[in-house]
Amino acid sequence: GSFTLQPDGTLTGSVDSSHAGPDGAEYRMIIKYTDEKERHEYWEKLVAAEVPGVVLDSFTFTQPSALDKPLEFHYKITARQYAHQTGPLLLVRPHVVGSFAKYFDDKPRTVPIDLSATGHWHDSFDITLPAGYVVDETPDPVDVDTDFASYHSTTTAKDGKLHYERDYQVKEVELPAGKASGYRMGESSILRDEKGTAVLKKQ
Repeated sequence: GSFTLQPDGTLTGSVDSSHAGPDGAEYRMIIKYTDEKERHEYWEKLVAAEVPGVVLDSFTFTQPSALDKPLEFHYKITARQYAHQTGPLLLVRPHVVGSFAKYFDDKPRTVPIDLSATGHWHDSFDITLPAGYVVDETPDPVDVDTDFASYHSTTTAKDGKLHYERDYQVKEVELPAGKASGYRMGESSILRDEKGTAVLKKQ
């Protein structure tokens, strides 16, 4: 994803994604059984769940005929009030779209935990800062390694841009109930990372 942040907190930009395996199959099914209007409404609603008030400006799919080739999804968004003003500061979330966090609670587990499928995902987002602002604080990096999954993320600032990158790998399809505490810890770390905020300061 490549974005530009305005001084009033408006975020505009584009996302280019590639999907294979179960994700690619799910998107192919959506394309097959929906028309253009339904797809636009579906994707705008999906993105709006993570970016309130977002407008999906455009989107296109590149769907190869070969089923073993990844499906590509390209779209552009505008999100007003994405960043929040606090005096001379702007609070902005480096992670823009796409959630890996799954629901979890503290209830004792008696049945296995379904992780749906194994897989490997990677996100990279760049946000160009508004003129006159510099990064004052970034979220801490996250490093989680277990025998069933790994998750690593970093947020850095350089040349007037905020750069966010993460890598997520699921190694098991199903976890025994006895690993519930490790699962909760991992999901909590992912959720905290996805909601992490960077602080921009006006010079």
